[in-house]
Amino acid sequence: MYAESVDIYDKPLDAHAVVWNGFSAVSKCSGEAVGVAPIGESQPLRLSFFAVPADDVLVWTMTNPDWTCDYGLTVVARAALVLSLCDTKPGFPIADWASTRRSQIQTRVA
Repeated sequence: MYAESVDIYDKPLDAHAVVWNGFSAVSKCSGEAVGVAPIGESQPLRLSFFAVPADDVLVWTMTNPDWTCDYGLTVVARAALVLSLCDTKPGFPIADWASTRRSQIQTRVA
């Protein structure tokens, strides 16, 4: 399952600050999270990875024995995009994909 959510802003964002504030928040995640969907709640997920692999890109992964959810946050001057991909198998290259989506958005916003 893949989803994207984008917010557009009238005033410029400080992309570096947004990503590093997100990094700070994600890095403090020490508990369990439960996803809620129309089919019900997921088993608890735990943070298993987080990084800033490129300028203005944050990625993190939440896992349980049966499920992996990869997330990305990418920010440009007037837009922020959150990506999420959940699957039964780990290994989606979220860092590469988030960086690619940032480049794509940057060319359209510029």
